[in-house]
Amino acid sequence: MLGIVGVVAIVAVALGAFFVWNAFFRYDDAADIQGEWRTQDNTMTVVIDGSNIRMPDLEYSYEIDTGAKRLTFHFSDLTGSGTYSFSSDRSTLTIVEGEGDAATTTVLVKVSNDTQATPQLVDQAQSEGATADGESASGDEGASGSDADADAENGESAAGGSSDASSGGEESGDGEQA
Repeated sequence: MLGIVGVVAIVAVALGAFFVWNAFFRYDDAADIQGEWRTQDNTMTVVIDGSNIRMPDLEYSYEIDTGAKRLTFHFSDLTGSGTYSFSSDRSTLTIVEGEGDAATTTVLVKVSNDTQATPQLVDQAQSEGATADGESASGDEGASGSDADADAENGESAAGGSSDASSGGEESGDGEQA
């Protein structure tokens, strides 16, 4: 009987160690976050390098805390933050800014590991022809259009919402401060 309890305990510890390793040590989030991404709604591509997030007509710095799975964004005198997670195959990045009802979720799909790529918008006609999985009606995959100038004027962040240091970076899904 004591032998069975010992085996069960060893298996439980091994499983726990595996889950901790898989969640926190298996991948290099700081390296995996870098590259060219497109928004899930196919409105633009976003390029993330080791210290900056670049969108069309807007660039700002970020810091990553891989232990807490948290990103902190800096633009001018504004600061925002959010949590991030990767899909199991590391091809999808989800960023959640804010908390509760005021949270804004942005999903990015990996295009390439190219940190020198140019962030792009695609014209509205091509965007409207895109399917949910990012392929256009013609079968070509790519980014699509949005109004980056309006985003920049409104203080839009890479995760699609605005950030304001006075509100702790929380925002509503429609880009207005919560």
